[in-house]
Amino acid sequence: MGGFGGTGRRRFGTVVAAVVALVVVGAASAAQSTTALTRSSTFDSSAEGWVAFSYSSGFADASWQSSGGNPGGYITAQFDPPNFGTFQSTGSSNNGTWNPGNALGDYGGTLKLDLEASDPNSDAYYGFFSSNSAVLPCSEAGVVGTDWATYSVTLETGDLFDCEKVIQCTTPACIQSTKLTGAQVTAALAGFEAMVVLPSDTDDATDSMNLDNAMLSGPDVAVKPPTGKAARSLTLGRYRRGKFEGTLTAANDYSCARKATVSLFEVRRGRSPLKVGAVKSSVPDLGQTDGPASFVLKVKVGKGTYYASVTKVKSSLDGNTCNAAKSKTVKVS
Repeated sequence: MGGFGGTGRRRFGTVVAAVVALVVVGAASAAQSTTALTRSSTFDSSAEGWVAFSYSSGFADASWQSSGGNPGGYITAQFDPPNFGTFQSTGSSNNGTWNPGNALGDYGGTLKLDLEASDPNSDAYYGFFSSNSAVLPCSEAGVVGTDWATYSVTLETGDLFDCEKVIQCTTPACIQSTKLTGAQVTAALAGFEAMVVLPSDTDDATDSMNLDNAMLSGPDVAVKPPTGKAARSLTLGRYRRGKFEGTLTAANDYSCARKATVSLFEVRRGRSPLKVGAVKSSVPDLGQTDGPASFVLKVKVGKGTYYASVTKVKSSLDGNTCNAAKSKTVKVS
């Protein structure tokens, strides 16, 4: 069960920005995959590497309880006012069981969990981080009560929303506008990094939330993920010391910025532009907003006007079409 209620309790975008730091490990680079990932945590013997984030204490291992779950063990965290924070899975590097991977095979599958809260008016969002997209796909659990309940979302278009945007919405129209496209869902799944749960509340009291039986599973019958177009943008800096520097950004699909061929052209009046050089972009910098890739092109040029461009290509990671892009012109004098 679940779904967005448009209650106006949408104040924790800063938490989303904060927790991204924990999952910045590098851009997804594996080839397309049709095998579903299977990840699960029952917490019967440990916290399984899950961590919690709160404003007051930052990141810490989630507190494990041996009994009282649904059933058996579970994890819990206390959230001080303004009562927003996160639970987050981790991989083997943190003794966790949720190693990152290409989850294209999980399109049409399920992300599921059990929740219980100390405050009957609590709310929660749940979804996953991706190392291949700036988008955080999520769904809303709705009201989380003081008894255990199960929440699940199908990993497909129509059921997933852009969490950083939807948490700010107060109207149904706004909520609907944040639904993810097929290209966005596919790109995010291709870089599946970690499951994340974002509890929220609006009162001034310290509250806690409990989590059990988190699971990622593929569909019973394989579903071909949809593909679409991924926008890209190019910047080109001034010519200095024999080189041009710039960035290539593809916020919705980082694979469209990774190791892309960037070409430099000279504008010629009355004639076709002249290609004067080309270079590969770097891997996306996940420590920066929208994960820009950078490039440095060392080339000798004379006075004139220049621009950088990338041609339309197909992503080998997720099958999306990476749109062509062109920078603004730069004059060299």
